[in-house]
Amino acid sequence: MKRKWIVTVLLAALLLAVGLLCGCSQWETPYSSLDKDGHTVSVRFDANGGVFAGTKDVFVVDVFNPENGKTGADGMKEIALIAPDDERRGDGAFEVSRTKCFLAGWYTQRIPRVNEAGEPLDEYGVPTAVSGRPQGYEYAGKWDFSTDRVKVDPNGSYTAEENVLTLYAAWVPYFSFEFYKEEADGSFSSLGTVEALELSLPSWDEKTGAMNMQRFPKVEGMTFVSAYADAEKTTPITEKLGGAVDYDKGIASAEKIPVYTTWRKGEWYRIQTVKQFQQSAVRPGACLELMADLDFAGEMWPPSLAFIRFSGMLEGNGHKISNVNVVQADNSKMIGGLFGALESNATLRNVSFENISYTILAGSRLNGASFGLLAGSVAEGATLTGVTVSGSLLIDRACHPQTSAATIGVLFGNGVDMGVSAENVTVALTGTDTVGQTATIAVDAAGNVTLQFS
Repeated sequence: MKRKWIVTVLLAALLLAVGLLCGCSQWETPYSSLDKDGHTVSVRFDANGGVFAGTKDVFVVDVFNPENGKTGADGMKEIALIAPDDERRGDGAFEVSRTKCFLAGWYTQRIPRVNEAGEPLDEYGVPTAVSGRPQGYEYAGKWDFSTDRVKVDPNGSYTAEENVLTLYAAWVPYFSFEFYKEEADGSFSSLGTVEALELSLPSWDEKTGAMNMQRFPKVEGMTFVSAYADAEKTTPITEKLGGAVDYDKGIASAEKIPVYTTWRKGEWYRIQTVKQFQQSAVRPGACLELMADLDFAGEMWPPSLAFIRFSGMLEGNGHKISNVNVVQADNSKMIGGLFGALESNATLRNVSFENISYTILAGSRLNGASFGLLAGSVAEGATLTGVTVSGSLLIDRACHPQTSAATIGVLFGNGVDMGVSAENVTVALTGTDTVGQTATIAVDAAGNVTLQFS
């Protein structure tokens, strides 16, 4: 954007002489050159400890030709200002920044901070004698670029070198967020400190189902649940975390902000799609919380899950997993089912497995192996609550146990009764008998499937 009545100059604080600003034939101060051109009213932007365009010890001066200003009702010339980093300046915009601080605004007055006793205070309002930090400022006269105007007398005498106004950048240091974790006994332990302007709460990643911790500290083997502003947990934090700023004075009201957090055991994934389940269920200790029904028709059950010793948790929330088809044909596998095995710390809760098919093909090793529709084996201590199963356990007639008989569990290969209903599970032979061998099966009351050959 071209502005014919305003000239912006980026000047070093200690070196004011620049050459040939207006096509002059000799070196002049920038101010005298501008005065000749009618640009006599100047406004200075002081970065006040920050930097313009990444350069230290410089300030921005906008110089105006007052004749081009709008005349107000009081007869004064009114000049509208544009912030140094305003995109309307185009290539002439200057980014202003200060490390680990944010800009509260531009102010007409800068006042050293002191307490009632006259002791100097730092940027957080802490006595410098205590913090060891330099004295800070508070501010007055916050400039509103949309409504405020610089007013000059059309008959007045001005020079570009004498600023009619200086605007100071008011910097508020990033806040120190002190994190605490609730322990089992109700006490809180420190998780460390994060410096930031504001922090977003952890959230669930829609693509992976994992918890995105943002800049919150992580706790290995646990998942964030909630955050509070007090140790009594009476004030939940539900939006972004940020410190309070007094914009009238351009100062922060607090240096440190405590955040009290609660956690749940396990690194949880919230599962809403089959793809998320396929990606997340491959780890033995995965903690999976179903947020929707999962239909595996035409989809593959995670192959590793059918053989691993699962020590994680599956919270179904009343949802179902349906139309799963798993085929066992690997003679190197000694356990198998939807889950290879359920370890003593595994938990399945409030989930239905519907229309599940597990097929043991010829070539599978039966002697010494444990197979079942839900799991090859289940260890003492595993927890299954509110779990229902329906489907089919299919055994190929050509399977040979290398003995006269082999025992397979309908739901669990080792025949442990976990209180899971198998009433809607069918057990059947599939395929054709091999030459000279006839296979039959029998299922006892304990849910053991005996495969016999004659």
